[in-house]
Amino acid sequence: MPATQDTAHRFDAASLYLVKPEIDTSLHQVESALSTFVDDEHNTAGLMDAADAMLQIYGILRLLELHGASHLSGAMGRLLRDIAETPSQTREDRLSAIGEGLMTLSRYLEFVLLRDIPLPHLLLPITNTLNQLAGIPPLREGHFLLPALQEVQLPAASGTPSTLSADEKTALTGFLAKMYRSGLAAVLTHQATARHYTLMQRASAEMSTLAAGSDNELFWQAAASAVDQLADCRPLTNGRKRVLAAIERRFAHPEKTTSMDELSDVLALGSCRDHDQATQLRERLNINHLIITDQTSNEMSRYLFGPDGEVIHTVSALVHDEIAGIKGYIDTIARGEPLEGGYALISERMQTLAHTLSMLNLDTASHELSAHATMLGTWTEAPDQDRLNSLMDTLLGSENAMTLLDKSYTPGTVKLPLNNMRISLHQLDAACDMLISESRGTLSLAMRSLLSFIESEGDMLHMENVPVMLESVSGAMQFLDAPRGRDILKNTASYISSNFGPEHESPSMERLERLADAITCIDYYLESLEVKKPAGERPFNIGERSLVELGAA
Repeated sequence: MPATQDTAHRFDAASLYLVKPEIDTSLHQVESALSTFVDDEHNTAGLMDAADAMLQIYGILRLLELHGASHLSGAMGRLLRDIAETPSQTREDRLSAIGEGLMTLSRYLEFVLLRDIPLPHLLLPITNTLNQLAGIPPLREGHFLLPALQEVQLPAASGTPSTLSADEKTALTGFLAKMYRSGLAAVLTHQATARHYTLMQRASAEMSTLAAGSDNELFWQAAASAVDQLADCRPLTNGRKRVLAAIERRFAHPEKTTSMDELSDVLALGSCRDHDQATQLRERLNINHLIITDQTSNEMSRYLFGPDGEVIHTVSALVHDEIAGIKGYIDTIARGEPLEGGYALISERMQTLAHTLSMLNLDTASHELSAHATMLGTWTEAPDQDRLNSLMDTLLGSENAMTLLDKSYTPGTVKLPLNNMRISLHQLDAACDMLISESRGTLSLAMRSLLSFIESEGDMLHMENVPVMLESVSGAMQFLDAPRGRDILKNTASYISSNFGPEHESPSMERLERLADAITCIDYYLESLEVKKPAGERPFNIGERSLVELGAA
C-alpha cells in the first residue's frame, strides 16, 4: 500500500510538547557542564552526568519515534562520554561540534512542534560530523527514507527496453562511465566547470534511458535526477558526495541488482532537488511528505539556525508596543493637538521600526514603513484624512506582518486562511480566543446534560437542547477552519436528534460512551488551541471512529 502521512509520521506532537520542558532542562544541564569544562579543562565533575542526561534524552526521543533527533542526541551522548573518560585528549573540534549539536537539537524539537512533522534528514550533516568525531560510521544519505521505502510497493519498470545488443550496451556503458568519472573527479576536488556538470548529467541521463524496462530503471532515474542541475545543489555535503561516488561505481556493474540501501541513498538525493524531474520522482513514489526540496530546506533553516521562539515572542511584544506608541502620536495629530518633537519624531521612530522589521526578513512591511517615514519627514502642515488613513494602513500592515511571524513560532495556534490583510489580526485573534472559550463552555454544558441523562436513568428532557448546542459549536469549528470537527459535531447532533426521544429505547452505556468520546475529542482540540498545545487533527480520529461505531458517520 502507498505510504501515508500516518505511516511516515507516527510521532505524537502532544507527547513531545509534554516532555519538551524536561528535555530543555537536561540540555541546559549539558551546556552548563560543557561550559564549565571549556573554562577549566581540569573540572570534569559534571561531564559524566551530562553524558547520562544526553543518553536519557536519546531514550525519550526514541520512544517518541523522532529518529533523527534520537540519532543526534545519541551521537552527542557517546562523544560526551568519551570526553568524560579521557578529558586530556579532548580536541576543540569535538567541543564545538557538541555545542552546535545542542543548539540544533533544541531548535529542531521546536521546529517539529511548529510544523507538526519530523524531517530527520535536516539533522544528517551535524549527526555525521559527531559520528565521525566519535569514530562511528556515518549515517547513509537515505537512512531516514529507507523505512518508508520498505513499507511501500515500489513502482515496476515501465520504460521501453533498449534495442542495443549486449556488446553495444557494454561499449556504451564504458563510454558513459568515463564521461561521468571525468566530471565527478572535478566536482569532488572543487574544480568543476559547467562542462564537468554537463558530462555527469548527460552520462546519467543516457544510462537512465539504457536501463529503461530493467529492474534498475528506478535507480538510474533517481541518479539522473540527482546530478541534474548539480551546480545548484547546495549544500554538497560529504554524504551527498558519497552518493555521487556510489553512482559512479554502478557504471561498472550496470546489471547488478540494486540494494534497498543504494536505492534509498540515490532517491534521497534525487528527490530533494528543485527541478521537474525530482518533482515527478517524489509524486511517483508518494514521498512528498517525507522529503523537502533544497530550496525549502534553506527557507526553513531560519527555524533551525535563526532566532528561537522566545526571542521572536519578545521582539514581537516590543514591536507591538512601539506601533501602539506611534499610533498614539498619529491620534494626537488627528485631533489637531501639538506634538512635542513634531513629525520628525514620528518619522525617526518609524524608520527605526522599519529597520527592525528588515532584520526579521519582513521586507515588504519594512519597505512600506520606510517609504511612509520618509514622506512623513517632509510634512510641513497638518495632513488631511487620506494621508492619515494611509499611514494607519501601513502601520496595520506592519502589525499584521509581525503577528504572522509570531504565530509561525507558536505551536498549536489557529491558522486561518487570510484573504484580507487590511483587518487587525490582533482583533481576529481576540475573536478566536473568545469563540474558543465560549465553544468549550457550550461543550461542557452538553457533557453535563449527557451525565444528567445517565444519572436520571434516561430522562429525555436532559438531551433536548444538546443537538442545538453541538450545532452551534460546529459553526465555530467552521470558522476555526476545522471541517473535520464541524462534521463530527453535526453528525453527533443528528444522531442524538434521531435516536433520543420517547419513542426510542434508552441507549446502551456503550453508545453513550461513544457519544461522550465524540464530544470530548472536540473539547480536547479546542483546549489545545486555547493553551497553544499542538494536538494537530489526531483528536478527530477518535471522534470519527466513535461515529462509525454508532453508525452515524
